[in-house]
Amino acid sequence: MEIPPSSSLQLGNEKVCKL
Repeated sequence: MEIPPSSSLQLGNEKVCKL
């Protein structure tokens, strides 16, 4: 399963925002 970069970036941004 290939994950698009946009999806990965969104997940990373959400984690950073929570921190």
